[in-house]
Amino acid sequence: MSGRLTDASALPGMTWQGMVLDNARPGIPGSALSGVTAAPESSFVIRKVDVRHVPGAHGSMAGSKGKNWNPGIMAGITTTGKFLRRPAVFGVLAGIVLFVILVGIRETGILQPLELEAYDLLLRLQEHGAAVESRVALLAITEADIQSLGRWPLPDEVLAGMISALQGYQPDAIGIDIYRDLAVPPGTEQLDAILAANSNVFVVEKIGTGGGTGVPPPKVLAGTGQVGFADLLVDPDGVVRRGLLFLDDGVDVFYSLSLRLALHYLQARDIHPRAGEPEPSHLRLGDVTLRPFEANDGGYVGADAGGYQFMMDYRGGTQPFASYSLGELLSGDIPDGALAGKIVIIGVAADSVKDDFITPYRHGGHGLPGVPGSTIHAHAASQLLRAALDDDYPTGVLDDVKEYAWILFWTVAGVVLVLRIKSAGRFVPLALFGTALLLLLSYLAYSKGIWLPLMP
Repeated sequence: MSGRLTDASALPGMTWQGMVLDNARPGIPGSALSGVTAAPESSFVIRKVDVRHVPGAHGSMAGSKGKNWNPGIMAGITTTGKFLRRPAVFGVLAGIVLFVILVGIRETGILQPLELEAYDLLLRLQEHGAAVESRVALLAITEADIQSLGRWPLPDEVLAGMISALQGYQPDAIGIDIYRDLAVPPGTEQLDAILAANSNVFVVEKIGTGGGTGVPPPKVLAGTGQVGFADLLVDPDGVVRRGLLFLDDGVDVFYSLSLRLALHYLQARDIHPRAGEPEPSHLRLGDVTLRPFEANDGGYVGADAGGYQFMMDYRGGTQPFASYSLGELLSGDIPDGALAGKIVIIGVAADSVKDDFITPYRHGGHGLPGVPGSTIHAHAASQLLRAALDDDYPTGVLDDVKEYAWILFWTVAGVVLVLRIKSAGRFVPLALFGTALLLLLSYLAYSKGIWLPLMP
């Protein structure tokens, strides 16, 4: 991928105001100590110093036998020494030195795993019970469904029947998170006809980020606005924390499945993508500008920021979406109105078909089952809808100057505390209090949408 999406003018044929959803390849971007003076000489008592000759000694001191040093110089040296020996002053200077060392350590990326673990903890602490997302639902193909059908992948006629049955529930949009680059007869012509006739049905392709092999969409929809990529961003520890909106290869711009679905839903409500504020190359939905993720945001160091990324919040907990199975759909057991006006994403949730990912809730880690890719696409689509309809901003970060000031403050405060508190009986409670205060401030900042470094 070529990285950050560029200004709209660099991608001809399209602007934010004129974006058309049925166009498959639109050109969218995307301290020094100062003022310290010596006290008047009269305030100091300067003794005469008789510097006696020392055999073999050289320099000005050896040649100054019987001479006195200039009282002003000695007063300045004495004053500076006393000033630097003050615990608070020494603490500040030592804190600055430690700050430089710590920033150097952070820049190596050693602290990134700890910062990301802290981010996951903050995210989990924000959930106080399950919240249901009323605008997005899931249709899962379970292990029981596959055993009942007796084969995988699903034949084209079964997939066509699923789409037809879903349309009877009048959903706003249907996303199919199943690759169908190759025909799986019987029923191929029937599936092609249904895909072509229903503009609210979206299929997936795989771009193949990181040198991977891509997977094209169904031929009948290739080159249309009904295709979105299913690629997900996985951090080095295996967790999906960031979502993708756009990717580009230097020639074409590709939309994610979640963005395709969200834009279709919003278009029916007269909400369209616009130029961001204050940066017009950023994407704006409703009144919310989605600032693209940068390589050193939050606890990340040198992350791959290619494409147009955003931090996912996984709002609503582990499973905020109503979910039904293929068996329930085909047997007509889904309640009337359960899917009306919603985005419905079809995906696989079967042990025999691996499509599992780890989330900050540690699904897929610590012995917990993974989350299907369709669920992550649903979280991303939900977050986009909340931004556009509920003015819900994604998680932000401090700029570099403010972030370094935050780290410097806590570094200096820690050093001054160590130097001023001589008793372990007093130091330990104060250290615990300072740690608790740092955690509380980080939690409160995250609850307001700001991710602060927790490992300064």
